[in-house]
Amino acid sequence: MKTNYFLASICAASAMVSVAQAQTDIFITGSTAFRAEAHAGIRAKLTAGYTFAYTGASIDSAAQAVFKGSIGTDTVNIYTGWTGAVAGNKALAVTGPNAAGVRPKFLAPSQATTTTGTANATAGTTVATADIAFTDNQQASTPFRISAGYAALSETKIGVVPFRWVTSYSNGTFPNPITNMTPLLAQTLYGNGSAPLALFTGNPADQGTFVYATGRDPDSGTRVITLSECGYGTIQNVYHYKPVITGTAVTSHGPFPAVALNLSTGTALPAGWAEGNGGQGGAATADALRCTTSAAGINGFYIAGIGGVDADRAINGVGTTAGAGNAKELTWNGVPYSFDNVAEGRYTFWGYEYICTRASLGAATVQKKVANALSAYFVALPPTPLALQATAYSLTLQDMHVVRFTDGGLVTADY
Repeated sequence: MKTNYFLASICAASAMVSVAQAQTDIFITGSTAFRAEAHAGIRAKLTAGYTFAYTGASIDSAAQAVFKGSIGTDTVNIYTGWTGAVAGNKALAVTGPNAAGVRPKFLAPSQATTTTGTANATAGTTVATADIAFTDNQQASTPFRISAGYAALSETKIGVVPFRWVTSYSNGTFPNPITNMTPLLAQTLYGNGSAPLALFTGNPADQGTFVYATGRDPDSGTRVITLSECGYGTIQNVYHYKPVITGTAVTSHGPFPAVALNLSTGTALPAGWAEGNGGQGGAATADALRCTTSAAGINGFYIAGIGGVDADRAINGVGTTAGAGNAKELTWNGVPYSFDNVAEGRYTFWGYEYICTRASLGAATVQKKVANALSAYFVALPPTPLALQATAYSLTLQDMHVVRFTDGGLVTADY
């Protein structure tokens, strides 16, 4: 009996060691606008000695990354693959047989990592079911809402992401005269695709020059916040033009092709959504706004609502050499973007950032514990130091003196 008890004890101890050393793979997707903050939060919660790798030259702008280490008592491999906030909602809300069609891509499990970070990792093609999504928008604002039959998500508010209205550099003949954007002008653009410049300037001489809508793809949370903020509606078709760039100029354009997404699988269908309803990534949108637009058949300017990283690229050339010069930022309802204007409620083009999981995810799972740890980290962030406010792409909850309860909803005092 003693021998059997001894052997049983060894087996039990070995099993405990095995469990302690077990690694849990966690897959995170969602907002490209918040990826720098998300990566910073992951690194802050990992214990010392973790290793990581990422695509591109900077962890802040990496499209994919992997972090290997421990959070609390759990040993984890955290993979990130940023596809857009709405794509994040889709990756979690679509379940059952159709879920395979919406799984994001992540770095390969064999990717080497180091404590200082391995840059320029080969883009991964490993497809996996997402566990957590960072989103710039609420599930209710997307086609993948509960009322449409999709799985319920748990959403934890963790911060604020501002957006900016930006317009073209120049038409090559004269500088862009547009200074301000309003909800009614935005609704006109998204409904028709274009509008006379005179509607923006009040100058009859501008009636023959046009302003064109362009912007983000349907997987983007930026698009959701843009359309909700201006009152157009997030589920309706929009009319976006797709600029074609040659050198430093837009040489032609046309509406994005008529393509529909099968909302159950995320796959493209040959017809369905109206012409113009597509869009493109933030970097491509930003670069187009830095180009001249004097080509025949255009004779005008583009306007887009874009996130902070992309606005910095368009307005200040950060991360790009594209275009002939810096794009132009517009005021929103006559109010310029600034950190203080967002925090005090004067500038309302912003959305909350959320950490989302499936509502059905068990509280004892490592995935849920990691989601809760990240949520707690962001919620507890103190106000942004004054010296960092001018370059911040997001605000902490502690920065805000106003609140809103829906995407694009009424902004009210929180004091």
